[in-house]
Amino acid sequence: MWALNSTVVLSITPKEPIITNDRFTSASYQAGADFVSEMLIQDVRPVDAGRVTCSLQSSDRVAWAFLSVQDFIYLLMKKIGGERERTRYHFVVGTLAVPKAVRAVQDQPCNVTCRASGWIPLPDLSWEVGVPSSQSSSASAPDPGDPQSLVSVLTLTPQGSGTLTCVADPRGLSGAMSETVNLTVVQPGK
Repeated sequence: MWALNSTVVLSITPKEPIITNDRFTSASYQAGADFVSEMLIQDVRPVDAGRVTCSLQSSDRVAWAFLSVQDFIYLLMKKIGGERERTRYHFVVGTLAVPKAVRAVQDQPCNVTCRASGWIPLPDLSWEVGVPSSQSSSASAPDPGDPQSLVSVLTLTPQGSGTLTCVADPRGLSGAMSETVNLTVVQPGK
């Protein structure tokens, strides 16, 4: 059985699938000694995001994944087969967020944060610094409260205004995603 957010949307029998909604169909095949069942979603909608569960009626084995619906749709799913469980990895492209604008005092250290959320696996984050600065460094770390998020903090001492661009490089995928923040530098005491 395939369930989306705890609602059964597709059942598989030895002869054929039981389709209750035309948007949800299946593909089943043998991969060596393993039986593989895939749920296919037509006309994917944001409401489809959530927990996807695959279970065998004659077993207590259950596999699940989180389906993220964004500009790019990929799925991390666990495959059940034979006596063992294998994992087949795909990618989920998440979001990238920076503040719209940052105001800083000239020659005073400031921090700018970039957050990558909902990525599987987490991307590499880097910064493109388009402002004159006497010093800059960055550090990235997973968010302890959200295992699908990564936070990068850029610390710099700006000497003028410009742009800062956070770049997310998704490992294993071509192309990077970026977000730019405008940094406005003011004179001390203003």
